[in-house]
Amino acid sequence: METETNTKDTDKMNDFYTKFDDHIRQKYKPSESINKTISFMIPVLASLISAYGLFIECFLNTITSLIKENNSCKQLAKKLFSSSLDIYEFYVGVGYFVENLIDRESKNMISTSITDIQLKAERISENLKLVLFDASEDIINEKLS
Repeated sequence: METETNTKDTDKMNDFYTKFDDHIRQKYKPSESINKTISFMIPVLASLISAYGLFIECFLNTITSLIKENNSCKQLAKKLFSSSLDIYEFYVGVGYFVENLIDRESKNMISTSITDIQLKAERISENLKLVLFDASEDIINEKLS
């Protein structure tokens, strides 16, 4: 009986959100003149994005050429790459170290606890939405009218 009531309330809430989304879509629909203006701006925006892409490509090609041609740049690139590998090794190593500290049963227990908390939070937030929905029916009717 309680599940049937929750389903009705959930359906009612989903129906409200569908109607409210349609209402908002119509309320904030831009005028034809704005649509026409924006349609002229889209090619310009696309060209601007392409220009930035070209700039980034040129910059990276310049860096690549410098690394290939210049010994000092090549040494700097090697040091930066080595440092990035060290940082990655540290990051992954810490993860594996912590993972190896805990046995499989403990990991499952922690995972189950986290999943339980997530489910409780979802249930509580769903109940809170339903209560707020029921308490705000006058506001809902006002918004949809």
